[in-house]
Amino acid sequence: MKTFFEEYKWWLIIVFVTPLVVSYAWFTCDGFIPIGDINKSYWLTFWGGFLAFYGTFFLGLVTIWQNKQFSEQNKQLLDIENSRQCCNVVLRNKNTNKDRDLSETPTTLSNDGGNYVDNKYAMRLVIAHHGDAMLTKIKITFPDNKIFSSHIVLAKGETKYVEIKIPNGLDYKEKAKILFISCNNAVTYGDFKVRPIDMNRAKIEYYHFYGLQRK
Repeated sequence: MKTFFEEYKWWLIIVFVTPLVVSYAWFTCDGFIPIGDINKSYWLTFWGGFLAFYGTFFLGLVTIWQNKQFSEQNKQLLDIENSRQCCNVVLRNKNTNKDRDLSETPTTLSNDGGNYVDNKYAMRLVIAHHGDAMLTKIKITFPDNKIFSSHIVLAKGETKYVEIKIPNGLDYKEKAKILFISCNNAVTYGDFKVRPIDMNRAKIEYYHFYGLQRK
């Protein structure tokens, strides 16, 4: 976070020096302090007005700087509050060697969406949740616009081994969109690609978690 003088020092210098330069250029024939038609009282009046203007300008910059600081602090507080409402989910394919602490029998997530049948492939995934809010539901929109939706309860720091049945006939070059819904109804999102392994299994590739759902 920049200090006030680090952020606005050049503005302060330019506004202060410019009248000096203009004055010197205007009275260059008579020397720096003007003589002739302009007496000392006019000169003092000019400097009095200028210093009043400079003080007002300085206070204006201070107000702008303070407002920026307050805005940044409010944004930080809002980010903290949002993190308490949201999920932070890591998906990866099941690897027996790395996941020995997990049960060998996956939890099958049932489809609540009900808008596709013809399930062919099973994806076996490890879901790890690192967000502060409870993960309560996931919703996957596949490239063919078929939707998988299922309830799942996962608290912060918990990991679960799950199996998801996915529809047959997908375009595996396209990404599937996935939403994670917390107990606070905050929606975060990510995406991944699906790649078949054999006639009955598939796995995810290129999974990315993006955070809060875009408005």
